Amino acid sequence: MSTLQEVDDPEVEDYYIKLNKHLPFHYNVEGDEDVQSYKTDRAIEDDAERVRNDPEEGDDNEAIEDDEDMGVSSGMSPVQKLRAICKKIISSPQHRAAFRTLAHKYYADEKTEKGTDISKLMPIRDVKTRWNYMHAMIVRALQLKKGALMDPLTAINVWVLDQDELQDLYLSPGDWASLKQLGDLLEIFTKVTATMSKARTPTLPWVLPMYEYMRKYLDKQIKNNSLPLALCEAIAAGLEKLLHYYNLALECQYAVIATICHPSLHIDWFDELSDDRRAKAWALFEHVYNDYKASEPEIEDVPQAALVDEPSDFLTLVAKKSKPAANNPML
Repeated sequence: MSTLQEVDDPEVEDYYIKLNKHLPFHYNVEGDEDVQSYKTDRAIEDDAERVRNDPEEGDDNEAIEDDEDMGVSSGMSPVQKLRAICKKIISSPQHRAAFRTLAHKYYADEKTEKGTDISKLMPIRDVKTRWNYMHAMIVRALQLKKGALMDPLTAINVWVLDQDELQDLYLSPGDWASLKQLGDLLEIFTKVTATMSKARTPTLPWVLPMYEYMRKYLDKQIKNNSLPLALCEAIAAGLEKLLHYYNLALECQYAVIATICHPSLHIDWFDELSDDRRAKAWALFEHVYNDYKASEPEIEDVPQAALVDEPSDFLTLVAKKSKPAANNPML
C-alpha cells in the first residue's frame, strides 16, 4: 500500500512494532464494539435525541482518535476520499443521523448476507496504522452501495453532495471500480490473518502453506491485464516483500517440522515447491528425529487426543496441492 502512497513505508515507519505489537493483528469487524454499537436501536435513538437538542452541533463536539486530519482537497485517491468520508460521517451524531436517513431511503429492507439491516450499518473508519482496517472500510462501503457498481446514486455519495464543503469527495463510478479492485485484492490478506488468529487452530504448521498460497495469488494477480498499472506495481512490491519473509520462514526448522507433522500436510506438501525442497525438509526432519531419539529414553506411547484445526474451507483450500509452477521462485 505504500507503493500506492496510501500508507507510510513500513521500512521507514513500522507501526506494528512501534504501536500495535500488543494488539491482535487481525481486525474483526464483529468484535469492534464501537462499530457494532452504531447499529443498535439505543445508539440510533441517542443520536436522534442529540440532534433534536442541538441540530447544529459539529465535528469538534465529539472527539475522534485519528491518525491524520480530515482535510479535503482535490486530487485525492479513491481510498483517500473514502477514508475522509467515513471519518466525516461518524464524526458527530448529526452526521450519523443524516446518513441513517439516507440509508433508510436507499436501502429500505435490504439485508447483508448475515441478515443485518443495511440501513443500520455505519461506514468503518480506516486506521492506517492497523492491518485489515482498509479492507474492512472498503467492504463496508461496497455494502452501502446500492445497485450496480457503476451506479453513482448511493447513500454515501448523496450524503457527500449534501455537504457543500465536501464536494471534492464525491466518488465517481471509476472511483468505485478502483475501490472494488483494491478490496478484492486485499481480501486474501484478511482471510490469512483471520485464520492465523484462531485460538483453536495450531498456526505454526500453516506458516509455509499460507506464504505459498499468498505467493501464488499475487503472482496470478500481477499478470492480470485488467488491473491498472499502479495497482500492478503495488502487487509487485508486495510480492517482493512477501518472498523476503517467505524465504526466511523456509529456513526456520520449526516451521518445516510443524508442516511435516500436520496430518493435512505431511512431507508431501513440499511437492508444491520442488523435489529439492522436499529432500531438504525430510533430511531436516530425520536429523531432528534422530537427535531426539538418541537423547531421550524410550517410553511407551500413550494415546492422546489430537489438537485439530477448526473446520475451515479456507484451510482446505490452502492445503490443497497443485502442480508446482515452472517459475516458482522457491525452486
